[in-house]
Amino acid sequence: MGVGSGLAEKDVKELFDRRVIMAPMAGVNTRAFCRMLIDNGCDFIYSGLLTSHGLVYSSNKTEDMIDSLPEAENLDVAAQIFGATPDIMAEAARIIEDTGKADIIDINMGCPVPKVVKTRAGVRLMQNPELAASVVAAVVKAVRLPVTVKMRSGWDSRSINCVEVARMCADAGAAAVALHPRTRVQRFGGCADWTLIAKLKAAVDVPVIASGDVADPESAARCFRETGCDSLMIGRASMGDPGLPARARRLVRDGVPAPPPDFRKRLSDARRHLELHVADVGEEKGVREMRGPLAWYIKGLYGAAAVRVKINTTTGLEKVNSLLAAFEKRLADRYESDSEDDTN
Repeated sequence: MGVGSGLAEKDVKELFDRRVIMAPMAGVNTRAFCRMLIDNGCDFIYSGLLTSHGLVYSSNKTEDMIDSLPEAENLDVAAQIFGATPDIMAEAARIIEDTGKADIIDINMGCPVPKVVKTRAGVRLMQNPELAASVVAAVVKAVRLPVTVKMRSGWDSRSINCVEVARMCADAGAAAVALHPRTRVQRFGGCADWTLIAKLKAAVDVPVIASGDVADPESAARCFRETGCDSLMIGRASMGDPGLPARARRLVRDGVPAPPPDFRKRLSDARRHLELHVADVGEEKGVREMRGPLAWYIKGLYGAAAVRVKINTTTGLEKVNSLLAAFEKRLADRYESDSEDDTN
C-alpha cells in the first residue's frame, strides 16, 4: 500500500471484495445517469474522464467536473483523472480529495481516443511504463485516498504489456488495478481476453478488477469464476439498463437472479433520465443531448426504429415525453393482444 493511502490494505481489499462497479464512461456517466444508477441500486461508480489540466488550470472546468461527481448515502465513488504530467496529476488528485466527494482516485491508462492519446495520456501511458509508474507514485504521495489504475492489455497485439505495467503501478503504490483486456488498436471490437485478467490476478498482490464483455448478470458471474477477479466493472451494457449493476451484484453475491426490465420499466427509466438531465442542463440542450441515451432504452422494442427517428427530430421535453407515452401505450396494446391470442 502506498504512503498516500488513507485506508489500510485490509480495508482496500474489502472495498473491492466481489463488487459490481459502474465503469468509467466519458460522456455517459453524467449526473443524471449516475442518479439513475443509484436509484436502481448501484453502490459503486467510477466517474467519466476528468482532465487533470482542466482541474488544475481552469476554475470553470474544475467546478463543472466536481459537480459531475455523484453523491448518495452508501455510495462509493472513484474520480478518474487522465494526464501524463506527474505533478499536474498529483495536484488534480489533491483538488478532488479536498472536495470530499470521492473515495478513490483512479488514473486512466486505457482511454483509446485520439484527443487523449495525443497528449501521451490514456492508453499511450502503457507505451511508457516508467512514466506510468511515475504518475502513480506522484498521485499516491499527494493524497490519502486509495489510488487505482484502469488499463488495457496493451497498444496492439504485439505489445501486450498489462502484467508488466500493472506490477510497476502496484510497486508505485496503486491500491488496485482494473483491466479491460482489449488493445488500443481493438478499441471496442473483437472479444475481451479474460485470460489476461486471470494472469494479472496471479501476478499482483493488489485487488484486480475485471472489465470487458460483461453484458448481463450471468456473464458477470462467469467472469468471476473464470478470472478469479476481486471485482468487476460493467460499462456499455448498462446504457439503457441502469439496474444492471445491481442485478449482477445480487446474482454474484447472493445467488439471487433477477429478470431484465420489461418495456414499462425501460420507458419509465427513459422518461426519468430525460427529466433529470433536462433539470441539470436546461430543456433545449438536455433534450438534444438525450437523443442518444433515449435510443438505448428503446433498443430492441417493437417499433423502436420509427420512434427513434421521431425523437431525433423533436424538440421540447413535453413533446418527447408524449412520444414515449404513446410508444408505451402501443406496446401495451400489442402485448395485451398477443396475450389474449395465446389464451384463445
